Amino acid sequence: MPADAAPGRKAADAAEAAVKLSDIPIDSTRAPEGPGPSLAALWQGQAGLWTRHHLTQRLEGAAQYAFYHGVRPFPPEFPAALGRMLGPVAGYIDRNRSYVAHMNRAIPRIRPDLDAAGQQALLARWWRNIGITHALFPSHEKLARPARVTVQG
Repeated sequence: MPADAAPGRKAADAAEAAVKLSDIPIDSTRAPEGPGPSLAALWQGQAGLWTRHHLTQRLEGAAQYAFYHGVRPFPPEFPAALGRMLGPVAGYIDRNRSYVAHMNRAIPRIRPDLDAAGQQALLARWWRNIGITHALFPSHEKLARPARVTVQG
């Protein structure tokens, strides 16, 4: 960093340090939920769309809310272990989604040195890491403490 940029950077760092995560109104950043399919959709051949919106997504949201608040009091190692186990479950649930198909097509291009088993192992590690990352979100304030994080540069 150039010498003349350091004073400005120090001021910016001080301003950033003054903002607490709890001061950010996260709820105001959420997009409003659009209207779901009406009850008439059940009789108009859109029962799957109605079920997905009114039942499946509501249950998934309740489970995510319960998980977030359920693991928040624990040390970060606990949600990380849960995420390590739940990541592959999410991978199984999403196995037919288009982004997974895209990853399966991209892996051989990114890592041509891997055979089919190596590519599947890479994807399995990715699901475990995604599970850990998502599960640690409730613990982010505990992870950002100076005793756990060192910033260099």
